Amino acid sequence: MGILKELKVWRTIGSSAYRVYRYEGKLNLLENAALLLCWKEGDGFESKLMKAFLSTDISLSNEEILCYYSKRWDIETYFRTAKVQPAMDRYQVRSTQAIDRYLTLLMFSTLYYQYDSQGSLNDGLHHYRIQKKHDMIEYIYNQAKSEATLDQIKTWLSVA
Repeated sequence: MGILKELKVWRTIGSSAYRVYRYEGKLNLLENAALLLCWKEGDGFESKLMKAFLSTDISLSNEEILCYYSKRWDIETYFRTAKVQPAMDRYQVRSTQAIDRYLTLLMFSTLYYQYDSQGSLNDGLHHYRIQKKHDMIEYIYNQAKSEATLDQIKTWLSVA
Protein backbone atom coordinates (compact mmCIF):
# COMPACT_ATOMS: atom_id res chain seq x y z
CA MET A 1 0.00 0.00 0.00
CA GLY A 2 1.28 3.46 -0.85
CA ILE A 3 1.82 6.43 1.39
CA LEU A 4 0.08 9.80 0.98
CA LYS A 5 1.99 12.69 2.51
CA GLU A 6 0.71 16.23 2.86
CA LEU A 7 3.39 18.83 2.66
CA LYS A 8 2.60 21.63 5.07
CA VAL A 9 4.53 24.21 3.07
CA TRP A 10 3.83 25.86 -0.23
CA ARG A 11 6.20 24.94 -3.05
CA THR A 12 7.06 27.71 -5.46
CA ILE A 13 7.61 26.73 -9.09
CA GLY A 14 8.38 29.66 -11.34
CA SER A 15 6.15 32.48 -10.14
CA SER A 16 3.37 30.24 -8.77
CA ALA A 17 3.03 28.60 -5.36
CA TYR A 18 1.34 25.20 -4.87
CA ARG A 19 0.13 23.02 -2.02
CA VAL A 20 1.54 19.58 -2.77
CA TYR A 21 0.42 16.11 -1.70
CA ARG A 22 2.71 13.23 -2.61
CA TYR A 23 1.65 9.61 -3.03
CA GLU A 24 4.28 6.89 -3.38
CA GLY A 25 3.38 3.33 -4.21
CA LYS A 26 1.70 1.09 -6.76
CA LEU A 27 -0.38 2.82 -9.43
CA ASN A 28 -2.19 0.54 -11.88
CA LEU A 29 0.59 -1.27 -13.75
CA LEU A 30 3.42 0.73 -12.14
CA GLU A 31 4.98 -1.09 -9.20
CA ASN A 32 6.33 2.06 -7.61
CA ALA A 33 5.69 5.64 -8.65
CA ALA A 34 5.39 9.10 -7.18
CA LEU A 35 2.19 11.01 -7.80
CA LEU A 36 1.98 14.68 -6.90
CA LEU A 37 -1.43 16.25 -6.43
CA CYS A 38 -1.15 20.03 -6.50
CA TRP A 39 -3.44 22.99 -6.00
CA LYS A 40 -2.41 26.55 -6.79
CA GLU A 41 -2.12 28.89 -3.84
CA GLY A 42 -5.46 30.51 -3.11
CA ASP A 43 -7.47 27.91 -5.04
CA GLY A 44 -9.84 25.59 -3.25
CA PHE A 45 -9.26 21.86 -3.09
CA GLU A 46 -11.74 21.07 -5.85
CA SER A 47 -10.74 18.23 -8.17
CA LYS A 48 -11.18 20.37 -11.29
CA LEU A 49 -8.54 22.80 -9.95
CA MET A 50 -6.05 20.03 -9.17
CA LYS A 51 -2.93 19.38 -11.23
CA ALA A 52 -1.46 15.89 -11.08
CA PHE A 53 2.13 14.93 -11.94
CA LEU A 54 3.46 11.38 -12.21
CA SER A 55 7.05 10.25 -11.94
CA THR A 56 8.38 6.71 -12.15
CA ASP A 57 11.59 7.93 -10.49
CA ILE A 58 10.64 8.09 -6.82
CA SER A 59 14.11 9.30 -5.85
CA LEU A 60 13.25 12.73 -7.29
CA SER A 61 12.12 15.39 -4.85
CA ASN A 62 8.81 17.15 -5.32
CA GLU A 63 10.65 20.25 -6.48
CA GLU A 64 12.59 18.26 -9.09
CA ILE A 65 9.44 16.59 -10.44
CA LEU A 66 7.58 19.90 -10.68
CA CYS A 67 10.61 21.63 -12.22
CA TYR A 68 10.92 18.90 -14.90
CA TYR A 69 7.21 19.15 -15.68
CA SER A 70 7.38 22.94 -15.90
CA LYS A 71 10.04 22.58 -18.61
CA ARG A 72 8.19 19.72 -20.28
CA TRP A 73 5.04 21.85 -20.44
CA ASP A 74 6.89 24.40 -22.62
CA ILE A 75 7.92 21.60 -24.96
CA GLU A 76 4.40 20.14 -25.11
CA THR A 77 2.77 23.50 -25.82
CA TYR A 78 5.39 24.25 -28.47
CA PHE A 79 4.63 21.04 -30.35
CA ARG A 80 0.89 21.60 -29.99
CA THR A 81 1.20 25.12 -31.37
CA ALA A 82 3.67 24.08 -34.07
CA LYS A 83 1.38 21.32 -35.29
CA VAL A 84 -2.04 22.94 -35.00
CA GLN A 85 -1.47 26.61 -35.83
CA PRO A 86 0.33 26.16 -39.18
CA ALA A 87 -2.05 23.23 -39.86
CA MET A 88 0.81 20.76 -39.89
CA ASP A 89 -1.28 18.32 -37.86
CA ARG A 90 -3.06 17.38 -41.08
CA TYR A 91 -0.06 15.51 -42.47
CA GLN A 92 0.40 11.80 -42.03
CA VAL A 93 3.89 10.46 -42.56
CA ARG A 94 5.21 6.97 -41.94
CA SER A 95 8.71 6.61 -43.36
CA THR A 96 11.80 7.79 -41.53
CA GLN A 97 12.69 10.06 -44.44
CA ALA A 98 9.21 11.63 -44.44
CA ILE A 99 9.38 12.18 -40.66
CA ASP A 100 12.81 13.82 -41.00
CA ARG A 101 11.50 16.10 -43.75
CA TYR A 102 8.38 16.93 -41.72
CA LEU A 103 10.43 17.84 -38.63
CA THR A 104 12.86 19.89 -40.72
CA LEU A 105 9.97 21.83 -42.24
CA LEU A 106 8.39 22.27 -38.82
CA MET A 107 11.61 23.60 -37.27
CA PHE A 108 12.35 25.87 -40.22
CA SER A 109 8.86 27.38 -40.17
CA THR A 110 9.11 27.89 -36.40
CA LEU A 111 12.44 29.69 -36.75
CA TYR A 112 11.06 31.82 -39.58
CA TYR A 113 7.97 32.88 -37.63
CA GLN A 114 9.99 33.66 -34.51
CA TYR A 115 12.72 35.53 -36.40
CA ASP A 116 10.20 37.52 -38.42
CA SER A 117 8.26 38.66 -35.34
CA GLN A 118 11.23 38.88 -32.94
CA GLY A 119 9.00 37.03 -30.45
CA SER A 120 7.39 33.69 -29.78
CA LEU A 121 5.98 31.22 -32.28
CA ASN A 122 2.46 32.49 -31.55
CA ASP A 123 3.60 36.10 -32.07
CA GLY A 124 5.17 35.10 -35.39
CA LEU A 125 2.07 33.28 -36.59
CA HIS A 126 -0.12 36.23 -35.60
CA HIS A 127 2.21 38.66 -37.40
CA TYR A 128 2.27 36.43 -40.51
CA ARG A 129 -1.54 36.18 -40.68
CA ILE A 130 -2.00 39.92 -40.31
CA GLN A 131 0.64 40.56 -42.98
CA LYS A 132 -1.08 38.08 -45.30
CA LYS A 133 -4.38 39.94 -44.90
CA HIS A 134 -2.66 43.28 -45.57
CA ASP A 135 -1.02 41.86 -48.70
CA MET A 136 -4.36 40.50 -49.93
CA ILE A 137 -6.12 43.84 -49.41
CA GLU A 138 -3.28 45.68 -51.13
CA TYR A 139 -3.39 43.27 -54.09
CA ILE A 140 -7.16 43.67 -54.50
CA TYR A 141 -6.86 47.45 -54.20
CA ASN A 142 -4.12 47.61 -56.84
CA GLN A 143 -6.05 45.35 -59.20
CA ALA A 144 -9.17 47.47 -58.78
CA LYS A 145 -7.10 50.63 -59.48
CA SER A 146 -5.84 49.06 -62.69
CA GLU A 147 -9.51 48.56 -63.67
CA ALA A 148 -9.59 44.78 -63.33
CA THR A 149 -13.10 43.45 -63.04
CA LEU A 150 -14.36 41.77 -59.88
CA ASP A 151 -14.66 38.46 -61.77
CA GLN A 152 -11.03 38.72 -62.94
CA ILE A 153 -9.82 39.38 -59.39
CA LYS A 154 -11.85 36.42 -58.08
CA THR A 155 -10.37 34.20 -60.79
CA TRP A 156 -6.80 35.32 -59.99
CA LEU A 157 -7.41 34.64 -56.31
CA SER A 158 -8.97 31.24 -57.14
CA VAL A 159 -12.22 32.10 -55.36
CA ALA A 160 -14.45 32.26 -58.45
